[in-house]
Amino acid sequence: MTAFNKLPGWKIKDVNWSIWTWLLIQFFKLLQTDGIIGSVTITLNIILPSLSIISWTVIVTMTVALLVFRGYYQFVEWFSLLLIAFFTFLTFASVFLLQERSYAFSLQDILSGITLELPPALVGDAIAAFGITGIGGDEIMYYNYWSR
Repeated sequence: MTAFNKLPGWKIKDVNWSIWTWLLIQFFKLLQTDGIIGSVTITLNIILPSLSIISWTVIVTMTVALLVFRGYYQFVEWFSLLLIAFFTFLTFASVFLLQERSYAFSLQDILSGITLELPPALVGDAIAAFGITGIGGDEIMYYNYWSR
């Protein structure tokens, strides 16, 4: 934040415009986080409907808050790595099993899929997908605090 505050440009109450912009973006990030928590709680309610969605929301929110408060980044990182490995395995298994179906694809299909062409109608979808993958500047800024 100190580095952002030293950027050139206007300031309000000795705080640089870049920090005010970042704070504004955090409002939208809060909505995104709420959406993730909502999706998790609805999924958990489907798996275990004996608890209400509100109960699951409290459990999930408190669990995440406790992980952040206690600084358990290594656990989160390890568990995320495990999920990524599982997802990667399932992806490759799906590709392999798909070849035995009528939806099988050829090497030509793969090569046509990695060209640098994007239909203009899909540019918005591509930007939206790229923006929601967790690689934004705010995640990079939060990483430093997690690591500390």
